[in-house]
Amino acid sequence: MCQVLNVYCSCLVIVVDLQIGANAGVVGMTKEHLGLALALGVPVFVVVTKIDMCPPNILQETLQMLHKILKSPGCRKMPVLVQTMDDVVVSAMNFTSER
Repeated sequence: MCQVLNVYCSCLVIVVDLQIGANAGVVGMTKEHLGLALALGVPVFVVVTKIDMCPPNILQETLQMLHKILKSPGCRKMPVLVQTMDDVVVSAMNFTSER
């Protein structure tokens, strides 16, 4: 169970890459890292890893919990499930918005 918070920057935080293991789900450390990113006011994108070794029901639970947290009043983010190159383009064009 490894939660990773990657911050890509030179001198200041530009974007946060929050990685969540599909098999581990959303744990306390995930919420703490998301809270740090929100406190810094920087754009966040979430990568769900290990989907190939995770049972389908656990993957669905992880995605549902992540969706619930991102849409919560404290977070107010718009979750977008990226599965195609078109999704990538649309997400990248809207990435800098507040949501």
